[in-house]
Amino acid sequence: MVTQGVEGVSGEGVEADLVIVAYLLPLQNGYLPDRPPRWSDLDRLPLDRRRSVKEYEASAMIEADPFAIWAILTDASGYSHWDSGVERIEGTVAPGEKIKLHSEANPGRAFPVRVTEFAPPERMTWKGGMPLGLFKGVRTFSLSPQEAGVTRFYMREEYTGPLLPLIWRSMPDLGPSFEQFASGLKARAQRTR
Repeated sequence: MVTQGVEGVSGEGVEADLVIVAYLLPLQNGYLPDRPPRWSDLDRLPLDRRRSVKEYEASAMIEADPFAIWAILTDASGYSHWDSGVERIEGTVAPGEKIKLHSEANPGRAFPVRVTEFAPPERMTWKGGMPLGLFKGVRTFSLSPQEAGVTRFYMREEYTGPLLPLIWRSMPDLGPSFEQFASGLKARAQRTR
């Protein structure tokens, strides 16, 4: 299942940009505000108007042990063998490590992320984005043992930040690549068990 959602966004969802524009417009007319804008100015906006969220998710029931699936998820060099959407991953998938993801969706561009949560074989989180939280992506992988040797795999990626409405317009639809990731992982794990 793939979902896209928006939380508390009205209009075009650019309220954060309005805070900055509120300071820039007077400059056009020769007026200098008493201080430069601060990201904390966003705190003045009601929570439901300043935070837009976009997300994708995918899941699969995999006939394999969670440890076997975990080994696949943490093998950076192996991703391109089972996920055709990944060109390669540079680095080591380990706690606190920074890795670079090269995807087929955006060839020639690397997406640096940090492994911020690492709880074998249950949960792993990768975080990346722009400085000052202008745009942030958080991908979480979860493995839950079920009955009869089956493991539920769930992956969710959430995008947030003041620049999200602008960046989102240029992003490709990642829904199919999330489904591809889940089915590729399932095929790989069930083939190696």
